[in-house]
Amino acid sequence: MQTTHDRYKVIYMDKIKDQIQTLLDQGLIATGNSMGNLLILKGDLTFKDINSGLLSGADGAAFKAALTHPKLGYAPDDWSAFATKTAEGNEFDSKQLRDAIVAADVQTIIICDSTAQDAFRNAFADELADLPDLLDALLAPGQVVKVQGMRILNLDGFEKSLGFKDQKAQRWQWLQKIPALKEPLS
Repeated sequence: MQTTHDRYKVIYMDKIKDQIQTLLDQGLIATGNSMGNLLILKGDLTFKDINSGLLSGADGAAFKAALTHPKLGYAPDDWSAFATKTAEGNEFDSKQLRDAIVAADVQTIIICDSTAQDAFRNAFADELADLPDLLDALLAPGQVVKVQGMRILNLDGFEKSLGFKDQKAQRWQWLQKIPALKEPLS
């Protein structure tokens, strides 16, 4: 028997799916589970990202390995990714990006690169300006920042770092700051 809570949960999930679909129709490039708890933002798109799917390269494989590692504990289907640019290379509108992030209703956001960092800063400028610490407001690499209840981590050139052992190790240390959060009581 379905409870009232269960019915509201289905309605809520359907609304999120509709909002994400509307944004996809407006040019948002996305992959993964739109109901996941973690969102990856990528701005520096490669040919492979555009033609084979977002995070279809080495960065996607690295994220999958890292996020499902026991130290982080994310389920393989507990994350999604959005591009901050369209397939044509145009910046996704700040309001639309903000709408996409809010619609995703995630607990944690990983910012992959400086392009995504700038896009997030533009989308959440007012909230970042209210933060007391300048490094937090700038989304300094490696720092976990709370914005509207979401944990934000800037990995500063994640894809490029994969080619350098010391930089890759540093990104792994940073990722360990944002393990999967336990589900709240239903």
